[in-house]
Amino acid sequence: MLLTTPTHAATYYLTVAGLGGEPDYEQRFGLWAGEIEAILKSSGGDAKVETLKSAEATRANVRAALEKIAQEAKSQDALVVMLIDHGS
Repeated sequence: MLLTTPTHAATYYLTVAGLGGEPDYEQRFGLWAGEIEAILKSSGGDAKVETLKSAEATRANVRAALEKIAQEAKSQDALVVMLIDHGS
């Protein structure tokens, strides 16, 4: 008889808060991203949290974060990507 250990699925969260274009939007986007990060990290569990905001939210950094997740994640894991921006 073969015994298997159940695997626990992880959830990866990537929050990207782009440049606001104006100081007010820049501040709001950063605050929202920070609040989301704090909530996710305080919720416990097996959440993997990555937050890129303002100058960190470059195409290269987003791509690097996604590549890192692709290397670490297993088939049963989930990925949540949140984008905070003007949408234009």
